[in-house]
Amino acid sequence: MIPFPRFFLLFIPVGLFFLAFNAPRAQAQTRLLAATPTIDRLAKPTVPANPSQADLGAQDYWLYCSPCHGDQAQGLTDDFRRQYPPEDQNCWKSGCHGRRPYPNGWTISTPVPALVGPGALMKFSDAASVFAYMRVAMPFQKPGSLDDDTYWRITAFVMRQNGYRQDSAPLDAANAPAATIPRSATPPAAMPTPAAPAPPAQSFASADWFAAGAFFALLLLIIFLIRRSGTKS
Repeated sequence: MIPFPRFFLLFIPVGLFFLAFNAPRAQAQTRLLAATPTIDRLAKPTVPANPSQADLGAQDYWLYCSPCHGDQAQGLTDDFRRQYPPEDQNCWKSGCHGRRPYPNGWTISTPVPALVGPGALMKFSDAASVFAYMRVAMPFQKPGSLDDDTYWRITAFVMRQNGYRQDSAPLDAANAPAATIPRSATPPAAMPTPAAPAPPAQSFASADWFAAGAFFALLLLIIFLIRRSGTKS
């Protein structure tokens, strides 16, 4: 039996060195990923110290509109429904908001349209018509149940998010007809909504050296034990 070269034993501590050197870095990255904040898309939006009509409308929208129209007014999309607990994600099932809703419940339309985005408000001519429609038809389960100030705030918010109107004078019956929605093939870009911060990319060197060191040390240890066992036999 050819004796096992002793200098190969040096590779075991080398492999263990890579493990020891990279373990703290890997643990630090794990802690960093765990501490990365995520945005609760179902949480009530905050407003600045001196909120505009549209800023306040964002909170009204969250309370009265977002459960059906989405947190970004994108409609009742699959992505948005996944923000709810699993038992509440199928809005159209029987006993919820489907064909046979629970007592005093209602059936949700299919689909629930977006209020922000390309073509979202194209059936309306101006802010006055948006307000008039919401006032008689929304909220879906109890149309006309909000006061006029609330409807105006939501209208201002939706117009701003679509890029049709900035925060200037508050919307009202006098100036809303002048806040028109252009008849164009490409509506203006919607106001950006803050996105959840992307988690930091894991270091390629740290992850790979950690795995390689562990594999290398284990492989050499196995070879050593096999050779040693063969020598004794």
